[in-house]
Amino acid sequence: MTTARPKEFNVEGPCVPQRHYFLPPLPRLPEVKCLVDEKKYFTLHAPRRSGKTTALLAAVDTINGEGSYHALYCDLQTVSGTDDRAQAMSGIVGALSGALRASGVGRLKEAAGDGFLDGLDRWRDFRATPVLVWLRTLCAWLERDLVIFFDGVDCLAHRNLTAFLSQLRVGHASRVKVPFPRSLALTGMSDVARATIRRGPENPDPGIPFNIVTKSLTLAGFTPAGVEALYAQHTAATGQAFRDGAAQRAWYLSGGQPCLVNALAREAIGGILANDHGQAITGGIMERAADNLIERRDGHIGYLLSHLPDPRVARIVWPMLAASAGPVYLAGPPENLETFGSDLLHCRDLGLVAPDGQPRPANPVYATAIVRRLNGNMRAALPDGLSGKWVDGARIDMTGVIGGFQGFWAKHCEKYLRGLEFIEAGPLLFFTAFLRKAVSGAAFITNEFAGELGYAGISVKNAAHRYAIGLRSGDENLPGDRAQLLDHMGRLATGEGWLLIFNREPGSREPGKGRAGKIPWHTETVDGYLTVHTVGFLF
Repeated sequence: MTTARPKEFNVEGPCVPQRHYFLPPLPRLPEVKCLVDEKKYFTLHAPRRSGKTTALLAAVDTINGEGSYHALYCDLQTVSGTDDRAQAMSGIVGALSGALRASGVGRLKEAAGDGFLDGLDRWRDFRATPVLVWLRTLCAWLERDLVIFFDGVDCLAHRNLTAFLSQLRVGHASRVKVPFPRSLALTGMSDVARATIRRGPENPDPGIPFNIVTKSLTLAGFTPAGVEALYAQHTAATGQAFRDGAAQRAWYLSGGQPCLVNALAREAIGGILANDHGQAITGGIMERAADNLIERRDGHIGYLLSHLPDPRVARIVWPMLAASAGPVYLAGPPENLETFGSDLLHCRDLGLVAPDGQPRPANPVYATAIVRRLNGNMRAALPDGLSGKWVDGARIDMTGVIGGFQGFWAKHCEKYLRGLEFIEAGPLLFFTAFLRKAVSGAAFITNEFAGELGYAGISVKNAAHRYAIGLRSGDENLPGDRAQLLDHMGRLATGEGWLLIFNREPGSREPGKGRAGKIPWHTETVDGYLTVHTVGFLF
């Protein structure tokens, strides 16, 4: 008897329920059914690999299964390579025709097979507005109303996007008299309706704004309960358990990002445990999985990191690493403030930055990957003698590490910070590089940011031991700094923490003069049992 192969955790495109562990996506988009029933046009935007295509395909299957309307999924990413308007419109019509042929609905496939749509290119109106004529002709031929979900719309060159949306707008305005799709969704990484009203040198004539959108939807990440439900499917299929908070740890590390949730489980099961379903998956294994994904820059992690040199991304990410209280972009050059809104929106559309609040990475995996990518040269230049210097078996002498860094910083900070694009990010990048070199792979290190609070948290885990480190750049130790560190210590369930304060004083920059003692190393006991070390630096 052949044992059925268990399903997989998918990281490579739309989920196929027959092959992949799968959370029904439509509960994450509860408004879609109402919008379709009310004949509304809407947009859906979410970062790459967040489940947009899976959700659209599920919506199409659901609508077609209910039988009130015909639903069609059409991917426009194949049209992204041209700036020529005529070629782009022809490509969109070709994509629509291909969607008909690929549809599982008999009536839609008949429309592709009958060939009457192929003769439209002889019409003068078709040459001027091919998408409008094609959709009107199809909707007139169908007995039921048509709903279309366009995917990858924001990949169109801006002038082509304007031409496409203008035709949809004309069809929408006259659909009471002339058949046209009853409801339509435009999907991409960015909000397409928002993008069409931008003006600038590259787009002097944006055309008519696409102002017929009723609502702009986004796709939220998985909830903690959702991650547990997804992982429970694997347990039910194989008997392999997730224990010691493994699912909760995966949710925290990923921030609920669907592809990361799947990638962590896939790496834990197939990579670390080599598909031995007899071994339970623990929170520690999830952390090792995260470390592996970050080091290899797997999948969309590498894709996101490839955007760091983009000036729009750099203007947000570098000040974000400054760990200074207040609006971080004000610490940067003037252009950071001038373009802040559009730059931040771009980073959020990518999924690199959290969708609300002050700029901060969307999750600890991204935060750690960003820091490791940007301080890689620093880490490579550090002396090999630091490796393992303060590691004794399962314990790390963190006081020794930080004391060693204090002296190293006093002597070498100019050399290691020289040439940084944004000098205020230097303390976090330099210390994290030093820490990683010092523990020499003996611990799992993650970064997190508290946005407007100016607190950068560093968590270090080695076997059963936990170390909480906070870092901030500023002129003084603020009352909130200790509160943030105590909260950090509570989350790690450790009774000792270190708060590193970096002061910028250009008048005291000679090597070895005062940098190690501007704020004395101060140790205090809080609530009778918690130990907090405050350590000062100059740069």
